[in-house]
This record gives sequence, structure tokens and C-alpha cells, in this order.
Amino acid sequence: MSTAKLCLVLNDYQRLIESLFSFVTGLNLNPNGSKIMTHKSKTKRQFSKFSQRDAFKLLGITRLQPWDFTPMSVVTTDFFQERLVIQNEN
Repeated sequence: MSTAKLCLVLNDYQRLIESLFSFVTGLNLNPNGSKIMTHKSKTKRQFSKFSQRDAFKLLGITRLQPWDFTPMSVVTTDFFQERLVIQNEN
């Protein structure tokens, strides 16, 4: 890859990282690197006070993609079973 192409790719990555940063934190970066707060609320809301609709609106999304998560089963050892019995006796 030529140096010019590499510079273009790196600039694209930098813009992507900056946009992700501003999305996640609500901060924008000036060209000189200083931060500007773009979203200020008048009062800070507790996490538990957000409804799903409010959170989606603030994040600018309409739905979440569900995770496909299958937990792995773990076989317990004899030592672990012994410790459980000892803990339950106390």
C-alpha cells in the first residue's frame, strides 16, 4: 500500500474513532483536540429513572439487537462440592 493510501485510511479511522467517541460520551472534539460539551441536561437524572423509550430517544435508536448467548456448563470438582457442604454446615 502506498504512503498516500495509508494516510487516507488512517484519516478515515481517526474520523471513525472521533465519531464513536462523540456518540458514546456526548462530547465533540475541536480540531485542536479540546472538548466541547454538546449535550447538557438541566438536572442529572438517575439511571433507574430512564424508561426504555427515553433511553432509546437519547441514544437515537429504535431497537436493540438481542444477543444470542448460550452459557457453557461447567462441571464442578469434588473439592468444590466438599467446600459447599462445609460452607452450608457453618
